[in-house]
Amino acid sequence: MKKITSIISILLLLLLSACQETIEDKSITDDENSSTPINNQPTADTTAPVFDTKNTDLQLNEGSNFIAKFSATDSSSITYSVQNTAYEITQDGSLSFFYSPSYSQTNSNAYQVTITATDSALNSTDLLINIEILDIAEEDNSNPVFSFSDTVYGAKQGVTAIESFDATDNSLVTYSLENSPYFSISQSAVLSFIDAPFYSSTAAQNLYDVTIIATDTSNNTARLSFAVQILEPTDIYSSVANNSHNNGADCISCHGDSLAVAGTIYGNDVKYSTIRLIEESNFNESIIKAVQGSGNFATRALLKSATYKVEVLNKDGIVVNESKDFSHSASRANCNSCHTNSGTGGAPGRIVNYR
Repeated sequence: MKKITSIISILLLLLLSACQETIEDKSITDDENSSTPINNQPTADTTAPVFDTKNTDLQLNEGSNFIAKFSATDSSSITYSVQNTAYEITQDGSLSFFYSPSYSQTNSNAYQVTITATDSALNSTDLLINIEILDIAEEDNSNPVFSFSDTVYGAKQGVTAIESFDATDNSLVTYSLENSPYFSISQSAVLSFIDAPFYSSTAAQNLYDVTIIATDTSNNTARLSFAVQILEPTDIYSSVANNSHNNGADCISCHGDSLAVAGTIYGNDVKYSTIRLIEESNFNESIIKAVQGSGNFATRALLKSATYKVEVLNKDGIVVNESKDFSHSASRANCNSCHTNSGTGGAPGRIVNYR
């Protein structure tokens, strides 16, 4: 009896197991035959990147490589590229010339380049960029150049304007002076004495140091330093070799401003006589030789001092006559107007080469 019961229990277990497998198989079949689709594929990306910038007309200084930085937006990662080998672009969108451009005086300075933004789905967008190269003035490092290079310049006494000492440069040059208290200079480079100079028998007193500074618009400078030397005036000698050249006449009334001092010496061997003028302010001496054969004397040398003393020297250089102290002035340089036969204006008479 127990054996039969065990057999029945085994049969029931087998039956239940078979039913379970049938149910699972049916469930799988139902799933496979279900009318609801299952989509495991993503939607295709057909949207191209969009550049953010709207300004595609750019200006760039000559000599610069970097042009600009561009960016585009997209749902995926973006790469940037440029086909023109004259340019390069980095993956952050920085566009540059491969070689820095120079401004051309003859050819066009306009450039065009197209850059491309491509996303991970290979959608791409092009951007055309116009570039104008601007002319930048080159830095001027060159100094003005003076044409005058001597160390001494000779100038006439009594004349303020000396000479033009201009400098050449690619730009406008202005002029100034440095440690030159006796001079002024115009913007046309004309150097002048502030006060008219006078020749001195002391050589050192005839030299005036001056420094001219030339400055261009870039503040480049050049200095010209030299000495202005007052030249010894050339005494005037008459071509008349006898005593008939209007001895004792009013020389300056006839010759005018061409003579500064003039007169006539009377006496023995007047052709060897000499007039010496001694200026009171600085004791400069001016020597005036008598004209050979006539006794007349004259000079163009202007008198710097307000008053001066007159001496008459013989052929040995010995003073044989002289005025009373510093009694003469520049207004009394027309000697024969006072030294007449009888003398006027306080003069004792003719100028003679003896006491």
